[in-house]
Amino acid sequence: MSEIMQRILWGVEEWCKKRDLRVNPIKTVIILFTRKHKPESVRPVTFYSQQLTLASQVKYLRVFLDFKLNWRVHVDAKYKKALAAFYQL
Repeated sequence: MSEIMQRILWGVEEWCKKRDLRVNPIKTVIILFTRKHKPESVRPVTFYSQQLTLASQVKYLRVFLDFKLNWRVHVDAKYKKALAAFYQL
């Protein structure tokens, strides 16, 4: 799986170079969606010569996703935000 991800990321780099675009590798993370308690180790993947980190949760389009695709992280974040707004009132 790591080899497939690496080949796709090389393709993204080439596509960006042809169009004079650049992606920030610091903001790019790997997340492995699985129901296993402990996923198998993932070989390092590089993007623009920087090794990507494996994350357990990520925020995408204002939705928090965790590796089990559980809504708990997202609901907790929205609850805290609503509670803060309530206390401001």
